[in-house]
Amino acid sequence: MARPEHSKDDFRNQSKVGADFRKYKLYMARFEFSNFPNSDFSAVSAKQCCFIRANLAGSNFTGANLYGANFGGADLRGVNFKSAILHHVNFENALIEGANFIGASIKMCKKLKLSDEQVEQLEQAKKAQREVTSKDLEERKNSPEYQKKTIDLITKKPWVEKIEDERERGGSIVVTLKSGYEFLNMPGSSIQNFNTVESAQDGTTKKAVILSP
Repeated sequence: MARPEHSKDDFRNQSKVGADFRKYKLYMARFEFSNFPNSDFSAVSAKQCCFIRANLAGSNFTGANLYGANFGGADLRGVNFKSAILHHVNFENALIEGANFIGASIKMCKKLKLSDEQVEQLEQAKKAQREVTSKDLEERKNSPEYQKKTIDLITKKPWVEKIEDERERGGSIVVTLKSGYEFLNMPGSSIQNFNTVESAQDGTTKKAVILSP
């Protein structure tokens, strides 16, 4: 479904509480001195849109593309900018108390002055995301698909003869190198046991294997 086209439209001095602009295309649209509190701007494409001195308090800009937009002097208290694209957006003299910038691209904003509380909110969100990512990665590594894929990759190394995964029988992962190779950490040995696929992967790298003297 195409976005409702409102590029370069003039909304200056207009007023409506709870207006619905969801997914609108608002390229270079003008909202100076407008009054649209508690409105839905989620997922809008509003590149270079002008919101100077607009009242947008409590509005939702989640996932919006606001590249180059101007919020100079705007009332943005309580606005949700979660995951919004804010490259080169101007926030000079804007009121941003209680605004949510979690997941938004704020590094390239202009004149954005976050409160200590907002900075802490962003740090906590990043920390939580890192924990989720770490947990997801650990779960993926423990999946049978990941384990099999990793073992298959190790088997394809030119110096590996075979791999026997005996963990289901209480054993370990047994890696046998081809004739003429030995493990650097076990001189003279071409066979080594590993407890995990990660250790087997690390223990069979090019740097971990040498040609026999």
